[in-house]
Amino acid sequence: MKIILSTLNSKYIHTSLSIRALHSNSIPKGFQSLLKEYTINDQLDHILSDLYRCKGDIYGFSCYIWNLEETLKIVGNLKKILPTALIVLGGPEVSFDGKEVLDHSCADIVVKGEGEITFRELLSKYQSGEDYYNTDGIVYKKDQTIYETRDRPALQDMDQLHFAYEKEDMGKYKNQILYYEGSRGCPFSCSYCLSSVDKAVRLHSIDRVKRDLLHFLDHNVKQVKFVDRTFNCNVSWAKDIISFLIQNNNGHTNFHFEMAADLLDDEIIKLLNTAPVGLFQLEVGIQSVNESTLASIQRATSIEKIEKNIRKLQSSQNMHIHLDLIAGLPEEDFDTFAHSFNKVYTMKPDMLQLGFLKVLKGSPIYLQRDKYHLKYTANPPYEILSNDFISYDEIIGLKKIESLLDRYNNSGNFQNTLDYFILQKEKAPFSFFQEFVSYWEEKKLFDVSHNKDRLYEILLDFAYTLEENVDFIKELLKLDYLMYNKLTLPAFIASTSPRKEEVFELLKNPNFKAKYLPYQIETPAKKLYKEVQIEIFKYNITNLAAPMKRDTVLMFHKATKPMLRQVNEYKVISKYATASQ
Repeated sequence: MKIILSTLNSKYIHTSLSIRALHSNSIPKGFQSLLKEYTINDQLDHILSDLYRCKGDIYGFSCYIWNLEETLKIVGNLKKILPTALIVLGGPEVSFDGKEVLDHSCADIVVKGEGEITFRELLSKYQSGEDYYNTDGIVYKKDQTIYETRDRPALQDMDQLHFAYEKEDMGKYKNQILYYEGSRGCPFSCSYCLSSVDKAVRLHSIDRVKRDLLHFLDHNVKQVKFVDRTFNCNVSWAKDIISFLIQNNNGHTNFHFEMAADLLDDEIIKLLNTAPVGLFQLEVGIQSVNESTLASIQRATSIEKIEKNIRKLQSSQNMHIHLDLIAGLPEEDFDTFAHSFNKVYTMKPDMLQLGFLKVLKGSPIYLQRDKYHLKYTANPPYEILSNDFISYDEIIGLKKIESLLDRYNNSGNFQNTLDYFILQKEKAPFSFFQEFVSYWEEKKLFDVSHNKDRLYEILLDFAYTLEENVDFIKELLKLDYLMYNKLTLPAFIASTSPRKEEVFELLKNPNFKAKYLPYQIETPAKKLYKEVQIEIFKYNITNLAAPMKRDTVLMFHKATKPMLRQVNEYKVISKYATASQ
């Protein structure tokens, strides 16, 4: 018998942990299993024909908010061309309303909750021809009637599960993100999150986790994302894993964790601060700083402690820190959200993700949807449209702020210019982005796409409307462009590079190379000339707090870029003299 395990990922770079977990844990003897991954951007005709050619007896699909609609379309057509194939759905998007899903689709069975043991039992009964009535954790059709069995108790011994990647050819995942599960459940009760339904945290043993992680390290995979909802809920377990990864760093693999920053103690912060640059990436869900909102969503946290610990983590400048906000939560109106935005923005994360409440089936907030008059999209991702505290007009405004936040702040390409506009000018970040949104709307800039160079030009044009020191802002934009992009400046940013002959003289000078390019001391000047850009800035560009007209000469070198920040290394040649001196 042949089983096809499939899903639609949101992007090619992503991989599915769920179908690999089933592949490693749920296939009885006598079955041949095959993994088939696609993306939501693939043509449905291509996916359908590819699945059809597999000629499976059973098709299992992993369903999430981003792929359910496309998955059900595929399932409907697959059932028409392979009517005898058994079609099984699983995943969070079908676990809480399995009867409705089966009533409105061509699927045969829905697996509720954790699937490894349930799916194995299901396949065994299919193989022997038994009825499914005493298989815990499923909803199934029989003779046009839908039946639901009792929920299966959560697996307590996580080490019973085999490593999801043990059967995999790791070589084909070099440039993809791999997902890893060290624990299940969450000790917290955040009402918007499905993890709050499962409060019993169950951990893989520390020896098991180390063995699994060593497998990733040995194969030099690009990035491993822990899917644990709160990686550091067990502090000693988390410290042990972090210490192990620091000791076994391969210089290539990056590990991403979601952490509760207020649970970090000084010991774990010091440990993280000793990590090699690029080894770790941390995501912290702040969601709101409004106390009424935090109480309404049952999120007990200390914003003061979070901020304090974020500052400590940033002191080492060795890891990417990603902070999250959620718009549309109860008790959060437009003004209090602006306060939350300002507070989190000034924490200076590498990425500030402005997300929008998703009213997920099975979550506590779904049961409270009438209490707060939550209006949300009828189809996935069930995203908030309005509630008692925020209007749809205001949500539209926040969506546009999100768009510019991603383009300008989260891209990492405009940091010096934004720091001047917001931090040095002491302007509220939210107010700045509101004004910038108004400019984009006035110029109808949201209606067309823009390449990276055009985004720099738009920001410069916006500066003219603010009656700012545009000459200084031009210099900041030039600094940002050369730090974060190619070394050839666009036409609207004037180059003030020394003459070619002067640059060559510098690059031929062994003393200059020894001081500023010691790692390329043997590289000929002709080759170096193609890899560096020297610019004379009219201002003391290295001091945003007090911009003074003073020549500053900087050399930008196209060195190896850090893994997490696409920033070209740059060196100060002479702060107060021209390059020719």
